Parts: sequence; C-alpha cells; structure tokens
Amino acid sequence: MEDSDEPPDDDVREPTDRDGILETPNKISCNPSVVPTYIEGKGYPMLIRARVPRDGRKMSGNPRDEISKVYATFLETPTRLSEEYRVLIGADNHYAKFGTEDARAVMRPDGNLDIAAISFDGKDPRIAHYISDPELTEAEYQGIAGPRVPLKRAIDIAGKDSYYGRIWTPLLEIAKKFGKGDMLLPNKDASFYYPTPTEKGLFGRFPESIQYHPFEHESDLRRKDYWENEIANLEDRTILTPEKGWQKIGMGGPPIDIDGRKIATCHRVIGTEGPFLNWYQYFGSFFELGQTEPVATARLRDALLSPKPEDRLRERTGRGRLETIKDVAFPTAMIVEGDQIYIYYGAGDQRIRWRTTTKQHILEGLAHPHNRRHLLAA
Repeated sequence: MEDSDEPPDDDVREPTDRDGILETPNKISCNPSVVPTYIEGKGYPMLIRARVPRDGRKMSGNPRDEISKVYATFLETPTRLSEEYRVLIGADNHYAKFGTEDARAVMRPDGNLDIAAISFDGKDPRIAHYISDPELTEAEYQGIAGPRVPLKRAIDIAGKDSYYGRIWTPLLEIAKKFGKGDMLLPNKDASFYYPTPTEKGLFGRFPESIQYHPFEHESDLRRKDYWENEIANLEDRTILTPEKGWQKIGMGGPPIDIDGRKIATCHRVIGTEGPFLNWYQYFGSFFELGQTEPVATARLRDALLSPKPEDRLRERTGRGRLETIKDVAFPTAMIVEGDQIYIYYGAGDQRIRWRTTTKQHILEGLAHPHNRRHLLAA
C-alpha cells in the first residue's frame, strides 16, 4: 500500500449493507452491550439501557418522572431479541437507586462477565462494577470502580497548565455558577478489558478523551490513592483525544477480536451547553488497539455512523425551561458473523438501531496510513 496521508478513496460512510431497528419491549431503549460469545440455545448475551416511568408516573422527558434501568436479554439472531427480557440492574441495586445506564459487559478469563455501568446515588454519577454469570441471571455488585475525587482536587493534581487542567478549569467555573463547585471529577463510558488472560484494565472517559487504566487487583479501583496517581499520569494513560472541532471523544463498546486485530467503537461529539439549551450530536466510528498493549494504533477519521433526522429527540426539562436536543448515533456494541460486522447503536437516545458493514472495509480502512496517524490531537 502506498504510504500516503490522503484519505482512502472510498468514503467509510458508504459501504454498509443493511440497517434496521432492534425492537425492544420498552418504549425508550438505547446503548446496548453485546458479549460476542454465542450461548447455545440462547444467543449472544445483551444488556440494554431503558428509560421507564418512576413510581407509576407518566413518561415526560423530565428525569423526575423517569428512571434508567439495565435489562438483560439475548440476541437470538443479529437482528432479533429473545423473548427473555428482564431487569438486571434496577433502582434497588446498591449504588443505583437513582438509575443506571450505559452498562458494558465483557467476558472474564474465568468465564463470568464484568459489567461496568454508570449508576446514580445522588448528584454524581459513578462507575459501578458488577459481576454476572454469562447467562445474566444475576448481577452481583462489587463496588465503585472509579474516582471519588473532587474536580478542584483533580485540577490541582493534574496541574492547571496541563492538557487536562486547561479542559477542567472552565468546567469547574461553570459548575460554580450553578452552585456545584464541590462536584466530583466526571468519569463515564467505561468498560473492563483483558489485553491478555493475566492483564486487566478499565477504559473510561475523563473530559474529554479516552483513557486506559491498568490495575492488578479490582480493589485498586476503589482506592483514592490509586486514582490520584492515575490523574497525575493521565496524559500517559490517554489513548485518544478529540480532533480539532470536536467537543469530546468517548469509548463505545469494548474491543473485540476481528481476524486477529483488536477493534473497538467510539463516538465523537459536537454540541452546545447552556442554561436554556443543550444540543449534542454523536457520530460513531472505529479505532484499533495494539496487539501487546492497549494503545490506539489507528482510527477511522470519518464517521461510519451519522444521526438520522427521524431519530432526533427534543426534550424539555426543569419545568420546561431547558430544551435538550439529542441528535445521536452512539455505537456501543458489535458482533461478527461471517464477513459481516453488525453494529448496534443508540439512536437519538430513544431507540436501538443496527447496521452492517464488512470486515474487509473496516480492516482495510484502519490499515490505511491516513487513519494510522493523527491519533493524539495537539
């Protein structure tokens, strides 16, 4: 292949074969997670975030009337769910009494599943760790798998003039204006990862990039000193940053093996935030990890998934004062069958769509020199 920095001839948004909606029992469902290991008689284990009425109230778009729960099911085929569909992580699960969302599951070396989910128990969302059997009969809460470090303290550790200090300082100033100067450092888009059977780590997103945190024992993730050390070395832990013009970049689904290469999905975000309007737009893409260590070696610089106009969701919250426009294509799962890759993504934060592309298209795109450079934006 010629060593050229020009983009590939084929636009990566074009070579898709089919697309559709994954029908679920819930009215509003999104952000699925699939374990790409087929269980005989059941299918692929799948987690789905669904928004449901809180305490018998009506769905209104206001968080006071709704709550997010994580449902367990199986993909019988790449485009059809099993009839087995039930709550796995609800409002009675330890840290999740104000809801749980964005759960991602991966297979552990012992055959069980690690689940990282964003759970709410008060004003600050945290990454909660659960372990489940592969048939998703029960999720056992392990503890919080992320820092409970105040944002102000995190800025002091990272340094105001560091890459992250320059991002977090304006975030803190905005929080102070809303009386939230004591907010914790946000951390989302998490998933566990086993680069080898004896190594393990956690992907996450501190604003506004993707990081990878290796650890020896799961108890490390609940230690303040572990996270303060990670924050002090966060630039070394960063594997992808937003390119110019993008507000943030975040992990989609955990990496899976495609023809011996480790491929993951990600999302890139543009948008605005303010006292009367929140608007955000998510585009989905792919990136590749190294064989021996979890560092990004390539990413598709063009979006594979773009929001569809019919999926755009408008909501009014805070007694109608704040309008939120969700224009989202958020890929969080994929499986491979034959030469086809099935991508599952939350569309407009209200339904799950699937789309196919070919292994050849993705692997050749990631191998192109245009996509193997510019991994860390200046």
